[in-house]
Amino acid sequence: MTAKVLALLLVLATLLSCSSKNSNQAAGKPAQPQKITASTTPSCCYIVGNDSVAIRPFEITVSLSPKARAKIVGNKETIFVDVSITGEHKPTTPAKLIAEDGQFYVASVRKEIRYGQVARFDSIKMSRYIYNELLNKDADVTVNVYSGRKSSEDNLLNSELLSEKISKVVNRKSTIKSKLIYGDD
Repeated sequence: MTAKVLALLLVLATLLSCSSKNSNQAAGKPAQPQKITASTTPSCCYIVGNDSVAIRPFEITVSLSPKARAKIVGNKETIFVDVSITGEHKPTTPAKLIAEDGQFYVASVRKEIRYGQVARFDSIKMSRYIYNELLNKDADVTVNVYSGRKSSEDNLLNSELLSEKISKVVNRKSTIKSKLIYGDD
């Protein structure tokens, strides 16, 4: 008898918890937007506004091999630091927001620097709508470094790739090592 009572209580508790979550929809009211809280927003990574979300700042320095430094500085070449932020989208994300390659691109920005300068990314923003479509708020950051093609139509640099979660990149300075594609062993 007590096993039947416990089973009945478990079923009732399950039904009550399900109905309380959908009480607005059952009453004919529209579903309320999800309230963003500390548990759903990594405060270390984002500053959430009403219409947009800013990614906290980070810096990238480029360390060139001696041969690459001589070529880049000697030819008055610039360096591009290209940042792309992607993430896993919700299953309900509209198809028009998903790229042909299946990626969900959140933001991208490119800075052109001279050797010795620091590329500071302190104004990357996305719409609140795009942010809300991220399934996992700890998005992926990819940083590519290549020459500015001022002295040559081809890229001169073979650079490390930085590919990390956003929580590992923001509020930090990262260094990417580069050498010449040709003639720099």
